[in-house]
Amino acid sequence: MALTAAYGGARWTERAASMREDMTLADVAVVWPRRTPYRIVQMLRKRGFRFIEVQEEQEAQQCLPITFVALAPGTVLMPSGGRALPTAYEEAGVICHTVEVGELIMAGGGIHCLTGCLKRDNL
Repeated sequence: MALTAAYGGARWTERAASMREDMTLADVAVVWPRRTPYRIVQMLRKRGFRFIEVQEEQEAQQCLPITFVALAPGTVLMPSGGRALPTAYEEAGVICHTVEVGELIMAGGGIHCLTGCLKRDNL
């Protein structure tokens, strides 16, 4: 499976069984406790996922560190500016590369929104 940002919305309900687009680690999911549907957490827990929880609400809303892009297994590209989540990612074994995307965030988007999904070779 994947290190994936699961923070809510119908999109996650529809894709829950095949969350491979954001593949970075085999057993880690980033969840936003008040925004991730409980059924998604249950499904991931059944599949043996470990969780990184969004702890800093303000950081998550202003810096959008949950909207990352997987570059390779164990490596993500994410917005700069956050502290808590990048630290949690690194403690889970994820290498974080950051880029300044403040103008994009002010326009209402995140780095994941800016990119398209890549078809990856099977590992």
